[in-house]
Amino acid sequence: MCDKCFSELKVTFQKEKIVGIELLSIFEYNEAMKTILFTYKGLGDIELRNVFLERYSLYLKFKYRNYLLVPAPSTLESESIKGFNHVEAMFSCINKNIVKLLHKKESFKQSDLSFKERQNVHKKIEIIDGERLRNKKVLIIDDLKTTGATIKAIIELITPFSPKKIKVLTVVATKVNT
Repeated sequence: MCDKCFSELKVTFQKEKIVGIELLSIFEYNEAMKTILFTYKGLGDIELRNVFLERYSLYLKFKYRNYLLVPAPSTLESESIKGFNHVEAMFSCINKNIVKLLHKKESFKQSDLSFKERQNVHKKIEIIDGERLRNKKVLIIDDLKTTGATIKAIIELITPFSPKKIKVLTVVATKVNT
């Protein structure tokens, strides 16, 4: 991505906590980011995968070295339509140690859920082979943090397996306050 186009993105490195867990989001959700995310996810343009984190990959590799990356779940249907898992592809530039342990019990798109429905997303996600997280440093990764409900649900699923540490990294965060 050229410098001019990149300058349209709003880099924030916003830090917050969700149920006491550190969350770092690199960008704020604005019109430029909305367009790029749609082209990447909605139209399946995998060539955009490195646009999001490439400029910060050395910093993120260092900050999250020795972490297992646990992506937020997507549906097999959306992966087969695009031909790739968009979250895994985005984050592969910082760590190849990505473990898919989370699955959606039913097919749904977060963007189709109301705020109230998002608060019950924990009922729609399950963890498989969570023992792999025991005594490990875990980095939950996702492309977009809106209400934080999915991240909270993932933290609740992971915590019983006693990871050494849990952190969260998202590419983008909206300004929605809950």
